[in-house]
Amino acid sequence: MFIFLRRRMIKPSKFAQALDFSIESAAHVSKLIGKNITVSRLAFGQPAGVVQFSYTFEHMSELDESNEKIGGDAATAEFGVRSAELFDGPPEDNIGRLVVSNFAEPKAVMNIVSAVAHAGRAAEVTAFGVEMQEVLTSTTGQPAAFVVGISGVFGGTRFAVGADSMASLESANETLQADAGFTKLMEKAGDLFVPGTGQSVILRKIN
Repeated sequence: MFIFLRRRMIKPSKFAQALDFSIESAAHVSKLIGKNITVSRLAFGQPAGVVQFSYTFEHMSELDESNEKIGGDAATAEFGVRSAELFDGPPEDNIGRLVVSNFAEPKAVMNIVSAVAHAGRAAEVTAFGVEMQEVLTSTTGQPAAFVVGISGVFGGTRFAVGADSMASLESANETLQADAGFTKLMEKAGDLFVPGTGQSVILRKIN
């Protein structure tokens, strides 16, 4: 399974309008391509003012078919024109492969930790990601996923933990920090990922 991600940077003076527009446009495209598009805003982390669109699909051919439908739809083209008034710069699109995930549905709050793996360590990083996903889920009781990028920065990876509320996510993080198994597993990360590439953000679902 794969996940498509699109990020847009909201113009500071258009924050509320851009969020409403994002929900409206995602609803239209979801109906057009037959996929449930999740819209989230960056609640904490950098860069501020980001809105993200995401959906999962089984095969790359499905993404290609979706793009064909979007490209030939007049209403979607009109959304594109309107977006220029609300967002800065072009959209940033990326595709990732869901190596392992137990999300039944998108959660209200998501903690995403990304890092770039050292070249030549793909097999070890994948094994680490699978083990980490299992620890995240078993320790916190919350769903988790491990994703490797197939576009964007070479060697990019993402770990995701979801929760129904910010309080639940806080509790999960506190539980992790106190868990010896998690701490021991994190010691392996220094050998697998490029120093300085790690980033943690929190997203809040808005649709």
